[in-house]
Amino acid sequence: MLRTSLIKYSAVILLLTTTITGCEVLQRTLEQEEMNVYFYTPEGEEQYLGVVRGISLCRSAVLDKAKLLNFEGNGGMPANPKKNEQILANESNTGGPGWTYHCCWKTVTDTCKEKLK
Repeated sequence: MLRTSLIKYSAVILLLTTTITGCEVLQRTLEQEEMNVYFYTPEGEEQYLGVVRGISLCRSAVLDKAKLLNFEGNGGMPANPKKNEQILANESNTGGPGWTYHCCWKTVTDTCKEKLK
């Protein structure tokens, strides 16, 4: 009985540790992983801006590009993005009729694991 309880207890601790680690990895990943940066003009032309490390640098790259081209607006960027905030690029935040962008979370096997804003 004691052995069975210890096994169950160990399994619960392992599960909790794995869950916490998974959440921490997601938060760290947004700033530590490589991102492919895509910029879209108001006409819908896609421009690949390259690879950066982290969501903050991706956002900076597209804002710099928009300023260089004298485009107004924020491209659907979150109002006050937190450094580790994950915002999926979807219909609700495409940037409206102006320019827009997305940051593609790059992995070893996938050039765009997830589109982020």
